[in-house]
Amino acid sequence: MSQQLSLASDLYRLSRTRKPTAKVIMCSALAMVALCIWASVTKINVIVTQPVKIVGQSISDSQSISAANANSTISGEVVEVVVSESQAVSAGQVLVRLNPAEHILRRSLELEKSESYRQELKSKQIELQLANARHEKEKTELKVQLANESHLLSRATEERELNIKHNSAALNQFVKELRRMEKLKQSRAVSQSEVESLRSEVRKAKADLDLAKLPLKESAIAEIESRIETLNSTHTERVHRIEAEATAIMHKLSSTKSEIDLLAMKIKQCEIKSICAGVVSTCLVQVGDWVKPGQLELRVSQREFKAEAFLPSESIGNVKAADRAVIFLDGISWLMYGSLSASVETISPEVVQQEVVMGDGSTIVVDGYRVWLNLESNEEFDRWASVRLGMTGSVEIQTGKKSLAVYLIEQAIGDGWLPSRSLFANQNR
Repeated sequence: MSQQLSLASDLYRLSRTRKPTAKVIMCSALAMVALCIWASVTKINVIVTQPVKIVGQSISDSQSISAANANSTISGEVVEVVVSESQAVSAGQVLVRLNPAEHILRRSLELEKSESYRQELKSKQIELQLANARHEKEKTELKVQLANESHLLSRATEERELNIKHNSAALNQFVKELRRMEKLKQSRAVSQSEVESLRSEVRKAKADLDLAKLPLKESAIAEIESRIETLNSTHTERVHRIEAEATAIMHKLSSTKSEIDLLAMKIKQCEIKSICAGVVSTCLVQVGDWVKPGQLELRVSQREFKAEAFLPSESIGNVKAADRAVIFLDGISWLMYGSLSASVETISPEVVQQEVVMGDGSTIVVDGYRVWLNLESNEEFDRWASVRLGMTGSVEIQTGKKSLAVYLIEQAIGDGWLPSRSLFANQNR
């Protein structure tokens, strides 16, 4: 501090002198001091500039190997490749078609089997209806016979009761008459022949009563009831058999329908579609190739592009995630549309080697790191419609700020003469 005060005092004394040369020297010194102070306090952005390339932001790893992994589980021969590399596709657009001939033929056969089973099931239903109708008809006929026999039996029962009453009364009358005649015989009022004749009438009346008391024949009714029971049992067995056969046919029909639905799904899956809107970044499949589920060499990248840059080891030190960046693409006029805003997303954790083309055309292998940047769309411009995979340009990554004085010294004498450069970088962070 004392030295600075002494320098200021000397400059003041020089300024009080009347010598022109001293005044010029004093003014120049003051200007230099002011310039140094301004350069030391003025901060400028530290920019890392490197070539950049537009790459696709692939869909998640579980879906990265084309739409076949997500939309197809079948194998088949490729009969048509609808898209090509760098072609923009929409969600649901057909990418590749597999040969569906085998599945179509199998489905046709299953449809024929299904129709045959439907006809069999229809015939079983008709057979069941006919069996029910026949059973009702035969049962009705037997019931009519049973009703007739029951009516006849009822009339015969009534007649039997009347005969029993009549014969019983006649027998009682003949018995009374016989007893009276036997008393008269004792007084010799009637002859023995008259008595014997009356006894004969008594025996006949008794025989008629015994005959009237004989049970009626019910065998016809029992036979009809047995026939009805047999008819019901036989019909129940027939119905169970028909229903069991119909159930078996329905199971076959259901299995066939499931197979038809599965084959229809496979036919649909022969058209492998994109699961997202994007750009075909890889298309190595050709007509005639035999592909298996998940092995189709076709990749669709979403239209959410990223930028990829390679930074040499000496340029990566101050670059970190979230650093702001500006990208100028060779295929888009920055004078008309401006630049693309971006930010550093990730930096590769390991050192990689890459050939770098020098100004004289020669190439050298340089150690460095891969850096991926997120592009930030700007709705004010229509440039996003012109962005394509593989486009190249340059990126300027802002890694921090440094004083203008340090920057001018670095430019004047080179970084190699500044052993304290890392100190400045740490301070700027």
